[in-house]
Amino acid sequence: MSITPEAESEDSMANLKTTRSQYGGSIYDQQYFTDDELRRAAEIRQAAERGETDWGSAHNLVEAIRSKYGYSGGTNGAGYTALKQAASETPTYISEFKDEINSLKNALLNREAFSYDYQSDPAYQAYKKQYTREGQRATADTLGQLAAMTGGMPSTAATAAAAQQANYYGAKIADVIPELRSLAYQMYQAEGDNIRDNLSTLLKMDSQAQNLYQFNANRSDQNREQAVSDAQKRIETYLMMGGSVAGIDAATKAAAGYTDAELNQMSSYYKQQAALSTSKGSGSGSSAKTENSADYKSALSKAKSLLESGGENKAISYLEGLVSSGYITADEALRIARVELGLDLSGGTSSSKKASLISESEFNRSSAMQKKWGSYANYLKNNQ
Repeated sequence: MSITPEAESEDSMANLKTTRSQYGGSIYDQQYFTDDELRRAAEIRQAAERGETDWGSAHNLVEAIRSKYGYSGGTNGAGYTALKQAASETPTYISEFKDEINSLKNALLNREAFSYDYQSDPAYQAYKKQYTREGQRATADTLGQLAAMTGGMPSTAATAAAAQQANYYGAKIADVIPELRSLAYQMYQAEGDNIRDNLSTLLKMDSQAQNLYQFNANRSDQNREQAVSDAQKRIETYLMMGGSVAGIDAATKAAAGYTDAELNQMSSYYKQQAALSTSKGSGSGSSAKTENSADYKSALSKAKSLLESGGENKAISYLEGLVSSGYITADEALRIARVELGLDLSGGTSSSKKASLISESEFNRSSAMQKKWGSYANYLKNNQ
């Protein structure tokens, strides 16, 4: 079903000016479109106003531009309706450090409070054995010395002295407990600090990995968007230069995202514009003026050089780039390609070849076409 906007809608404009705001279009078109897209949309609307194309086709062509920015202008071009976007092709970031980070977090959050049991401390048991042994030896030595002094007779003094030695080493055993407790606490603190340091390191590594992933994902998205824009611009320029839909390679078509209907509409529109331009320019001397311009001559010279050294594709790509940059017009590029260089932009189908045939007067002015085909009759025979 075709959409036919009213003549007074946002998709109509009486006069094409040179400033951005005077190109017309809705407030959303003004916000999203590039200057070149605003100009093209205005030219499409003007063509519809002059009756050179129907309003339904003009509206659909402008809608194709809006679709690049994810919205539709509705039936009259003035609205904003978000289009459903395809799900992002970029997968969600998955941390390679996730398990380690969670393990350290759990170890830190669920860590038991510090406690110290000297009886289960191997260091305490070692000290206890050492001081007990030394105490026993000192006690024995004291008793032996005092017994020798008394002729082997036990005495109260000997017993007291032996007990004093035992108490001394027993105290030394007790004295190491606070020291060992302090050492155990230091080890507990060091273990916690080590967990925190490792966790901090992993979190930083994970953050850096995520930032790098996001940077690459954003760049990938930007590259994808740029690839779509480049493909669309290349197709539009190619059609403006007289190329056919059949001549668009499958990869470029897929990258641009245009439907067959949109491509056919654009092709029809640009053919109408080319035919109108040809009819207006015939007999007016405009061709001679174009051929004599410095930009035209420079573009022709470079295109000839590329054709001789690199083949048709390089010459056509060069001309497409000149049109995209505004250095020459599509009509000028089309004339250089078809008339001056004798290139075939039809894409190979009989109907598209017939539609892109040049006139006999153009053939007679082109040394390249005469060299390639010999006569106009032979040119028609091989291209109809």
